Amino acid sequence: MIRVKDADRLKKNPVDGTEIMHIFGLKQSPLVGYFTKNLKQAIKDCEIEDTREAALAYLLELAARRDIPVVNPPEFNDAES
Repeated sequence: MIRVKDADRLKKNPVDGTEIMHIFGLKQSPLVGYFTKNLKQAIKDCEIEDTREAALAYLLELAARRDIPVVNPPEFNDAES
């Protein structure tokens, strides 16, 4: 039987650290951890949906608040097209 806390650890973010590094032109650093930790918490607290599009929008918002430039803008899937 998997406990809720263990299940949270096993669940992956819709946007992983490698993609975060690519979007913001970062190398492995505490800043990547900042993004992944905040993203995971926002999903857990139901601040955002657990989707790639919501996660990307949230990451861009976090970056804007800290004046972190977007080096490689992410592609959003437009479900309405």
